[in-house]
Amino acid sequence: MTGLGFFADAMVAFLTSPMTLFNVAWATFLGIIVGSLPGLTATLGIALLTTLTFRMDGTQAILILICMYVGAIYGGSRSAILLNIPGTPANAATALDGFPLARAGKAGQAMGIATAGSFAGGVIGMLALALVAPVLGDFALSFGSYEFFWLALFGVLISGQITTTGDSLKGWIAGFLGLFVAMIGQEGIQSYQRFSYGSSDLAGGIGLLPALVGAFGFAEILTVMKARGFQSVRDASDRILPRLSDVWRYKRTIVRSGLIGTFMGLLPGVGEDMGAWMSYAAAKRASKVKETFGKGSLDGLMAAETGNNAAVPGAIIPVLTLAVPGSAPAAVLLAAMFIHGIRPGPMIMIESPAFVFQVVAMVAMAMIAMLIIGLLLTRPLLLVLAVPRAYLMPIIFTLCTIGSFAIAGRVFDIQVMLAFGILGFALREMNYPMTPLVLGIVLGDLLDKCSSSAAPTRCHHGGFVAGKPDRKKIMKIALCNEVIRDWEIGKQAAFAAALGYDGLEIAPFTLDENGPRALDEAALLRIRNSVEAEGLKVSGLHWLLLAPQGLSITDAAADIKQRTRDTIEALIAMCAALGGEYLIHGSPAQRVLPGDDEAGARARALDQFRLAADVAGKAGVNYLLEPLSQTQTAYVNTLDEAASIVGAVDNAHFSAMIDCCSAAQAETAPIPELLSRHLPTDLIRHVHFNDPNLRGPGQGKLDFLPIVQRLTDLNYDGWIGVEPFHYVPNGPAAAARAIGTIRALEQAATSRRTP
Repeated sequence: MTGLGFFADAMVAFLTSPMTLFNVAWATFLGIIVGSLPGLTATLGIALLTTLTFRMDGTQAILILICMYVGAIYGGSRSAILLNIPGTPANAATALDGFPLARAGKAGQAMGIATAGSFAGGVIGMLALALVAPVLGDFALSFGSYEFFWLALFGVLISGQITTTGDSLKGWIAGFLGLFVAMIGQEGIQSYQRFSYGSSDLAGGIGLLPALVGAFGFAEILTVMKARGFQSVRDASDRILPRLSDVWRYKRTIVRSGLIGTFMGLLPGVGEDMGAWMSYAAAKRASKVKETFGKGSLDGLMAAETGNNAAVPGAIIPVLTLAVPGSAPAAVLLAAMFIHGIRPGPMIMIESPAFVFQVVAMVAMAMIAMLIIGLLLTRPLLLVLAVPRAYLMPIIFTLCTIGSFAIAGRVFDIQVMLAFGILGFALREMNYPMTPLVLGIVLGDLLDKCSSSAAPTRCHHGGFVAGKPDRKKIMKIALCNEVIRDWEIGKQAAFAAALGYDGLEIAPFTLDENGPRALDEAALLRIRNSVEAEGLKVSGLHWLLLAPQGLSITDAAADIKQRTRDTIEALIAMCAALGGEYLIHGSPAQRVLPGDDEAGARARALDQFRLAADVAGKAGVNYLLEPLSQTQTAYVNTLDEAASIVGAVDNAHFSAMIDCCSAAQAETAPIPELLSRHLPTDLIRHVHFNDPNLRGPGQGKLDFLPIVQRLTDLNYDGWIGVEPFHYVPNGPAAAARAIGTIRALEQAATSRRTP
């Protein structure tokens, strides 16, 4: 399905769901209120709402948070126009012309123009999100640890440079303070503790949301307690609904500001406030009446509101494609996505392309709701500004406390909130910006993993592995190609190579459903060349007897016996032609034991294995018997049973392998113990990594670290095949998560290994 199709499906689903429409309405309305109240900020609104939605369905939760995001950035224009106090930092430029217009009796017109500009900027940013995100996602697939390291560092530095007024050093100090906070707790690769000082709470790290709730919520409470009163204009009796002609006059400003705002959103940690300021500056330079700017210019007001709202979807682009936030509110949105099981990053267009365009649809729904509420409920919303801020602070404090505790149920998180509130207040008083601090905390994990000596060239980030294969890795990992069977073999190899696999383990039926004899030598050579052109090799074959249909190693019928024998011979020839080293004989449906002739079936299977071993020896490959769980077959469930058959065949080219999924179900001994027992005897010559839940490593309860550790300690130099059967959320995603898990475990096992 195309991106347009995904977007259309999402819009239809949202518009036809009463619950979705209700969530869009109240979340956008609440966002406008939060943005209207000076100092609460979009960041605080999203953070508090995240704590209240983490038990909801992921899609609905993210929709609600995006509506809060859009509503708050827009809502800040109300207080900027009427109070001369920006509701959020993104609306600071709005106050320059909005408040003079309000004092001149044009508050309604100013808010109407601000609404039109916000909607137009959001639409431009939304289009950029739909067009740029897929391209940037594909480009980011080539990123390795070095690229992500410098991206993280660039984000902190550019945020510190741009978000400060005057001394950039303060911005950098705030950013590196955030990086330090991210270093507290267990290191991600070696798992040693840093800056915990013997505290088990600190060993678990500092939670992002409690820190943000404190820095933006409790700090604001302290600021209000110290603040003085302020001048206000609450009359909006003039026309609010803008004329189309009035909006059309500023079409160049809208387009220019929309593009500038989107670009500023794309930059890590820069965000909506700089989108507004840069758009405002560009509009002033282009204007023929520069002298009106700052004195009530509708052009300046349009530029500021278009720029800051365009930056919202712009800031979401790096969140989705790089797992790097474009602004402080986007940083909280990123954390919320991880909480709800969504894993943004370079693999997003492969794992969940539909979700990207669902987000586009979410932004569209939020923009529509913002436009309707903003134009129809302007005067009722003025009542919000009449509420004394001091009355709101106890409610905010209660929400800060409950929200911090609710995420993990730790009193320690409340303490973190209070500590960061005091820190945030102190930094505000000394004119230190908060955005670099937030970005430092968010990007600290990425920078840490990508700079670790245990991961010299590749970065495991956000559940995926990006970058070129690491030449220092120890284990040879092959991807069982049925995981991505719908792709052409060259594309399969390119994808596997990009993720860091060393080979493809091929299921013959994925090459031709008519069986191995359907492929001639020229076809096999093309397949081999396609794989090797990507720097991989065909490690071997598995899932052998699925095609053609009607094969069996235990059936007594002479024609079935002969066809099975011929197929095995053809498969061995195929393996040799492709450059493979082994064939895995699993095929449970083709080794059924009949109840009336079990002894005869076992004898016939043994004959087939002897023939296979003889042919494999002549071809220079190994034929390996795979024990399978009792739910799949009654014939050969354990390595001990396999060992008896290997002994009876008595051929150096015939042995066994271990499948982690089956072994975890059928064997009485733990898998590491089985490896220690059978690897030295050469019974095990291959390993399949999969979880008993039929998913890939890292997607179930089986602990693979002891397995990887034992393979490392035993100097296993054979292949490991990644063979999930349930692809969650899809095949490419399962492949990506598996290799990321294995390589991280490999590094950990290597670092712990006793010389």
